[in-house]
Amino acid sequence: MGTGDKMEIRGQRQSGAKKAYVCMDCGGLRIKPEEHDLQFQYGVGADQVTLTATGVIEHVCQDCGGAFRDHTAELRQYDAVCRHLGLMTPAEVKKVRESVKMTRSEFAKASGIGEASLARWESGALMQNIAMNNFLYLLSYQVNLDRLAARSSKEPLKLIESSGARHASFPNLTGPEFESANSRKDKFTLRFVAA
Repeated sequence: MGTGDKMEIRGQRQSGAKKAYVCMDCGGLRIKPEEHDLQFQYGVGADQVTLTATGVIEHVCQDCGGAFRDHTAELRQYDAVCRHLGLMTPAEVKKVRESVKMTRSEFAKASGIGEASLARWESGALMQNIAMNNFLYLLSYQVNLDRLAARSSKEPLKLIESSGARHASFPNLTGPEFESANSRKDKFTLRFVAA
């Protein structure tokens, strides 16, 4: 479409780079945005609660009084649900990754979280569970990413069979306190007992 062509999409008329909302009821162009809080129900039955989405923009036609909300209202409601559930909002998930100065691909590789999952959490297409939310919180500290990187570059825990019991060898542990414990293997063992 050329710059002179007009197109109406979800109550918007576009002309070149300039956008103007159009009332879907009367076709009026005098639309005024009004910010307010929006209360809505979340959950079912006895678990249903009233949540409040703050800063919702409602577009009100000055000609007929008709009103509509755009997609940002949904985003505000989604954020309110995340807060109610004790989860990071999509913007907060993205901020965690950006705070450690990593691309989504780098963060996925460093953390072991799937890149597609990160994309869904950051866009609000899907909510992370509480375990992943806690993991993301820990990953907001560079020291924890450093620990994961160090851990993944070392040998895994080795199990040693002796006298019917399995004992763990700790090849990754270093330092005088661990060398001392390692020299007393007969006194320091980790036993795995079948339940």
